[in-house]
Amino acid sequence: KYIDNVFNNCSILLEKEVEEINPELIISLSGRVFEILSEKYMGKKMKIKDNFGKLFTLQIGNKEVKYIPVIHIPKYKKIRDYYISEQTSRLISLKNTLSQF
Repeated sequence: KYIDNVFNNCSILLEKEVEEINPELIISLSGRVFEILSEKYMGKKMKIKDNFGKLFTLQIGNKEVKYIPVIHIPKYKKIRDYYISEQTSRLISLKNTLSQF
């Protein structure tokens, strides 16, 4: 709940920054941040497990901004080994897809 309150307070700043900076891409680090951003700016609360390292579009105000959620790699070896290779693979695939444009 703490992060929800923090985000609600900071979302106004995020929206102003997006309006002023007009970024081409936003990258976030954290499953919880992805849940909050997806719910608020994509209209559906999503989980990070199946969505990290994928490209999405956030609707922030009147702007569409490309968005990639990534995960903080856990310190536990068995879990870390899976996420490092999976996230690396997804990001390489995404890079190859984007380089075609």
